[in-house]
Amino acid sequence: MELAPTSKLMFSSDARLMSELYYLGARWARKALGDAIDGAVRDSDLTAGEAEEAARGILYENARRLYLEERH
Repeated sequence: MELAPTSKLMFSSDARLMSELYYLGARWARKALGDAIDGAVRDSDLTAGEAEEAARGILYENARRLYLEERH
């Protein structure tokens, strides 16, 4: 997260074959992302608003924007 703009990061579970892996991948990713973003806020690298925007982008908005742009 320190080297790339958060608008370029996307979540992927890389899960396949077992439905449990989708759940675990999402759960672990949210935990890891939350820890990383909490650290960034604690270190004053991000404000609380920027952290929320980054998390929303990484978990949803960036992929949505990319795939919608590819359609047009």
